[in-house]
Amino acid sequence: MFFQQIPKPEYYDDGDGLLAVVYFAKDTFLLTGPHLATAERVRKRLQTLSRPSVEVNGYASGEGSSSYNLVLSEKRRRALILLVSNAGQGMLSASGKGYGEIGAHLTETATDPRTLEQQRASNRKATILALPARMPRQTQPKAADLLPKLPDAPMTPNERLQLMLKTPVPSVPKAPSLAKLVKERLQDEVYGLCRKTNLSRTICKKAADVAISGVGKGAISAVDSLLESQGTDQKTRDAIKKAIEAAYHSVPSR
Repeated sequence: MFFQQIPKPEYYDDGDGLLAVVYFAKDTFLLTGPHLATAERVRKRLQTLSRPSVEVNGYASGEGSSSYNLVLSEKRRRALILLVSNAGQGMLSASGKGYGEIGAHLTETATDPRTLEQQRASNRKATILALPARMPRQTQPKAADLLPKLPDAPMTPNERLQLMLKTPVPSVPKAPSLAKLVKERLQDEVYGLCRKTNLSRTICKKAADVAISGVGKGAISAVDSLLESQGTDQKTRDAIKKAIEAAYHSVPSR
C-alpha cells in the first residue's frame, strides 16, 4: 500500500475568467490544505466577475461501483460549490454535474501499483470554470461609452470599481484564453494516451489534432476511425474516447 499522493491544485486566470481544478483524497469529498486555499482563491475571484457563468463538475476514480462513484463525484461537486459561495448570499448558481468515473480524464490501466495509484489520484477531483456573462450583440456599448466620465458627486467604492472596469486597458500581450488552455490540455492527454500504445508519434499527433479540431461526437468518431485504421485495440480506443468526452465538458464556447 502506498501513501496517498494528492496532486497539486491547478488555477488558470486569463483576466476574463478562471479555470480551477482541486483534488480529493480517496473516498472523501472534503478538501484540505492547498486545495482548500485554492477554493478560497476562486471564491474571492468570483466576487470580481459581473454575473459570471459558472460550471462545476465532479469526478471519481475507478474503485468501487459506478453508482457509488456517481454519488461521490456529485458530493465533491457540491462541496466545491459550497466553498466558493459567499456567506449570507446562498449557494452559488452553477451548471455541471457529477460524472463518476465515466468522465475521468486519465485511464487507470497501469500495471505498476504506484503508477496506477497516481492515475487514480488524478481522477479524484472537481473542476470549476467561470466566465463573465456574455452581453447580447444589440446591447454592446460603443467605444465612446467605455471612456471614463468625471463624476458629479463623490463616488462610492462600487462606483469606483465600475469606473476602473470601464477604463480602457493599455495594449499588452494577452495571456492565452481559457479555451486555448483547456484544448491544449486535451491535446496533450490524447497524445499521451496514444504514445502508451505502439502507435507512432506522427499518428499520435494527428489523433491529438483531430480531437480539438471538431466538436463533440464528430471529432470523437474521427479519432476513433483513425486509431482503428492503425490497428489499435478496442480497450485503448474506448479509453481515449472517454478522455476526449470528459475534456469537452471543460472547453468553453466563446
